[in-house]
Amino acid sequence: MATMSHVEVRRDADASRYVALVDGQEAGHIDMFARAGVVELIHTEVDQAYQGKGVASSLVRHALDDIRAQQMQVVPICEYVQKWIASHDDYADLVVRAP
Repeated sequence: MATMSHVEVRRDADASRYVALVDGQEAGHIDMFARAGVVELIHTEVDQAYQGKGVASSLVRHALDDIRAQQMQVVPICEYVQKWIASHDDYADLVVRAP
């Protein structure tokens, strides 16, 4: 898998998503829903031109790092996020079940 040399990820609270940018162009996003102490990561989508290049992984890692920095927990509704966390044990402590 060829990875992108630089993926910038930003939290766009107004759009309720994390957005990945490659060379200033939106390459993908994770839709989210935040409530008191918890962020639901609902759906991850990467533009076809950027698939298989590490964009989705960068998105998830950044989102989870941001959630941890805010001292919140995550409900991984998105199947990709579930699988990513399952292969990165150091993020398992962030996961909670949906109420």
